[in-house]
Amino acid sequence: MVQKYKNAVQNGSLRIENDAELRDFAFADSLNVTELRIEKCLNVQFQRTPKKVLELYVYYCELKRINGVEKMGQLNSLYLTGNLINNVEPLRGMTGLQTLDLYTNKIISVEPLRGLTGLTVLDLRYNLVQDFSPVNSHPNRNSGSYHLDYQSTPSAQQIADSK
Repeated sequence: MVQKYKNAVQNGSLRIENDAELRDFAFADSLNVTELRIEKCLNVQFQRTPKKVLELYVYYCELKRINGVEKMGQLNSLYLTGNLINNVEPLRGMTGLQTLDLYTNKIISVEPLRGLTGLTVLDLRYNLVQDFSPVNSHPNRNSGSYHLDYQSTPSAQQIADSK
C-alpha cells in the first residue's frame, strides 16, 4: 500500500479523491508529502493528516469541524473551500499560516483569526460573518502585503431567512 502512494506522490504533491483512498492514507507521515489535496471525501480527520504538509487543500468534503488542524505546525497554506465549517477556533494561534481560504462555508465569527499575524491572504467570501473587525484590524492590513476578501457575504436579513 505504501508503494502505491509513493508512486502517486509527484514533487511532494498528492491528491486524494475518495474515502477509500483517505482511509488507506493513515501511514502518510512515511511519505514526503508537502502538498496534500483532498476532494469530495466525507471522512476527513486532521489527526490523520501528515505533520510535514505545508499546503493543505480540503475541497467540497462536507467538513464541519477542523479540530486537529492546529497540530499541523508547519502548515502555511490552508484551503477549505466549499465545506460546512462554522467554527474556526482550532485556527487560533496558528501564526505560521500565510494563506487561509475559507470560501463558501458557514462561518459566523472570525474572532479566532484575530491573532494570525502571518496571514497575507484571507478569503471569507460566501460565509455568514457579520463582524469583520477582528480581521480588519490585522497588523498587515495597510502594508499592501495583506489581501482580505469578504465580498458576497450575505446580509443579516439573508442569514435570518436561511435559518
